Amino acid sequence: MINFLWIKRSFFSSLFLLTVVSIPMINIVPASAAEMSVAAVEQRVNINTADAKSLSRQLVGVGISRAQKIVQYRDENGPFTSVEDLRKVKGVGKSVINKNRARIVLE
Repeated sequence: MINFLWIKRSFFSSLFLLTVVSIPMINIVPASAAEMSVAAVEQRVNINTADAKSLSRQLVGVGISRAQKIVQYRDENGPFTSVEDLRKVKGVGKSVINKNRARIVLE
């Protein structure tokens, strides 16, 4: 019985060591301000030409339903002349506009 307990402990100790050794290490490096600004520029979207899928992918807090409302409003009322015009779309408030101001392009 004593030998069995020793073997059992030894087995589980080995398993634990294998688990600890086999866990990959991930290095997380914070992005620099320059990299973050480049990323923000790459995510710009023209709200006067983009389809609903593009709007929902590129704008924070805008899902497919809200994006469809933006496109519908644009189709019915013409192109947006300012970023603030988005507030006229039901479901788009000040916070959504502020989160996306750097991403929105009007052309």
